[in-house]
Amino acid sequence: KIKLNLNKYYIFAFVRNPYHWIVSYFWWYLYYEKILNIKSLNKLNKKEINLLFKLFLKSQCAYWFNWMKDIIHSNRYKVHIYKYEDLDKNISKLNKILLLNNEKVKFGEFKLKNLNISSKIKQKLKFDKESIKLIRNDAKYFFKKFNYSKKVPGIFNI
Repeated sequence: KIKLNLNKYYIFAFVRNPYHWIVSYFWWYLYYEKILNIKSLNKLNKKEINLLFKLFLKSQCAYWFNWMKDIIHSNRYKVHIYKYEDLDKNISKLNKILLLNNEKVKFGEFKLKNLNISSKIKQKLKFDKESIKLIRNDAKYFFKKFNYSKKVPGIFNI
């Protein structure tokens, strides 16, 4: 749709650990789709959070990971992929590649938006076996292609 020759540009994207990525998307989805505001999100109990998460996964997990795969995978253009977990190292690399060393605002100084959801609330979200199976299946491309462990991070274990 873009009428530019994108092969003349350095195209890059970041990927994340699929478990963390889908959880992050879950919180943003609730907020952006106006399902709950921040105040309401911060009042949810564990049962409510996990029920919402299961419903979210059933309706959005496959869509999300397919959409992300479509964004970063192109047969026409070279897309350089960086892991979010190595953000500081990758920002330095991008500064050099894009020759941004003399810019007034350094690339690494950008602040990522935060929803201000209480960490106590975030800690209530836990994965059950069905959720793990769904995430592993829908995100299999990311687990394999970017060598992410299929082991569930400890913060999400029941």
